[in-house]
Amino acid sequence: MSIIDLYNSATTTSYIGITFITFIVVEALKKSKIDNKYMPLIALVIGGILGIIMSWLIYGDNPGYGFIYGVMAGALATGSYETVKNIFGGK
Repeated sequence: MSIIDLYNSATTTSYIGITFITFIVVEALKKSKIDNKYMPLIALVIGGILGIIMSWLIYGDNPGYGFIYGVMAGALATGSYETVKNIFGGK
């Protein structure tokens, strides 16, 4: 395994972690007084912030890239929840 392969697998794992953390935080916020119609936007913002933190502090990379990946992770967290809810039934 080359260094590039190792780096790519580490970043992929990190963004899956961002998706999971975003999902957990948004689920916790749904129990607050915040209107649930804003949760997808909140998930994008949380994902973007976590992406910046991860990119800048852990990898020393460009925070702009981290923000983009974080927003995508937030969208993935929202889409995953909606997909599971629609398939298995929900509110």
